[in-house]
Amino acid sequence: MLKMEKITAYQSLVYNLYNQFKNNNTNYIMEEVKEIKEEVKEIKEEPNYKLLFSTSTFIFPVLYAYSKGNYILLTASSIALFGSLNHWRNPKHGYRRIIDLITSNLSLAAYFYYGYTNVIGLCPQLIGYISLGLMTYLYNKSYTKFYLQDNSWINYHIGFHLLTTISKMYVIFWV
Repeated sequence: MLKMEKITAYQSLVYNLYNQFKNNNTNYIMEEVKEIKEEVKEIKEEPNYKLLFSTSTFIFPVLYAYSKGNYILLTASSIALFGSLNHWRNPKHGYRRIIDLITSNLSLAAYFYYGYTNVIGLCPQLIGYISLGLMTYLYNKSYTKFYLQDNSWINYHIGFHLLTTISKMYVIFWV
């Protein structure tokens, strides 16, 4: 059941419980409360392990930048890795998400600058621009699907993470 359907179901349940309370039907109320407690346990947010895994692939650009001695891209990759891992271990709209968005945008800016200034030749640049376009598409698609409550958003976001990792490796190769 989608979140909006659950919210609607809970609203009607609360209305029903209120009516039962007015009629002093405490046995019915206690049974419903037990069921609600069980359902809340299932709804409780947990780390999104698929996105934690795909985010952990950001370690490869960290290691590659370190091996090439590029400490700016190493720093950019590291802060994006830790910001993203911190968010996906407890994915809620809050300060962790804001930190993730800030660190990932800082990383994007660093990689875009290095890619723009160091990737030479028409074909390699074209690959970079296509990659950037695909990353934008995947991110926007995951964002749209998430707000439409379509669970396939996770697949698009995993694709975004994996393409981001590959693109970072590509830029580091050219630096």
